[in-house]
Order: sequence, then C-alpha cells, then structure tokens
Amino acid sequence: MAVREMFAKSALYWHRTYGIHVAGIVIYPGDEESGRQASGFFAGSDIVKALIDAQRVDAKHMIDEITTILKLRKQEARILESMQGGDGGNESNSADEVDGESDDNGDNGEDE
Repeated sequence: MAVREMFAKSALYWHRTYGIHVAGIVIYPGDEESGRQASGFFAGSDIVKALIDAQRVDAKHMIDEITTILKLRKQEARILESMQGGDGGNESNSADEVDGESDDNGDNGEDE
C-alpha cells in the first residue's frame, strides 16, 4: 500500500503546484496477498478520486485484467528466453565483428 501512497502524494503535489491532474494504477502481478493488496488506482485531485470511486467495480475488473495480462506476458517471455537459450550458443559476437577482430577468412579485416 505504501507505493500507492507515495504516487498519490506525488500526484497531489503536481495538482496543487501546477494544476495537473495525475492518476495512475499500481499493479503487483505476483501471487503474494500482501503485494496484491498494494494494487489499485491513485490520484492527486479530489475530482479524479471521485471519478475512480464512482467506477469501483469496473476499476477492480480492470486491475484483474491487467494483472492477468502482465502474468501472461511474463510467462511468454520466460518461454521465449528458454527457447532462445537452447540454441547451442550459435549467437555471433557482433561487437567483435564490428571491431574487425573476427571475420570469415580470419585475417582480421586487413588487406594484403
């Protein structure tokens, strides 16, 4: 919950100082209950807070949907990473190739 409060205080500063309405969402996609309790909307102005509160049911649904999407993307990234990691180390070292330290004929890019 502390992270949401910190963002809310910052949003309040921007609203009071510059008249900018700042709102956002904090999402913890993990499985720990304490982290999930930190998820939610924040806002710095009373007007935006009232708009969020008026749509509380929709806001919870939105948080759940975004959390699910974040978990899916993380899982997809892990799968992709494990697939790429299993290629037998065939990746070239592009930094060496750019520096001319390695090329197809082994002459370090120098002409005779």
